[in-house]
Amino acid sequence: MILLLIILVATITAAVEAAPSPPVPQQSSPEADKKINEVNLTLKKVFDDVIATAPPAKKQEAIDATSKQLQVAERALAKAKAGGDEKVAKLAMSYELSARIVTETPTAMKLERGWARMPWYTVP
Repeated sequence: MILLLIILVATITAAVEAAPSPPVPQQSSPEADKKINEVNLTLKKVFDDVIATAPPAKKQEAIDATSKQLQVAERALAKAKAGGDEKVAKLAMSYELSARIVTETPTAMKLERGWARMPWYTVP
């Protein structure tokens, strides 16, 4: 299930990266800033849950993996912010859906796959 989250995050991030940027960055609204903060808090809570469910032997690996994914999400949200409120809203909805999927997944299934096999997508 975590692999699914990582794939969803990578897909969402890739879509944001592939989307053409506006010629002049738009100023984001206070609502967009609020939404970005809410998404960051949601992701941190979900990742804390993932870390808490990790067995002791995999705890550090879980911390490293979730930290990297949080950085990817923060960069994607910053890029969406430059694209305007609509991009922020679309990206936020995708992250919130992914977070809900992980939150509702039974604990035993969250760590079903090994951390080492997770693909990483990095934002340049």
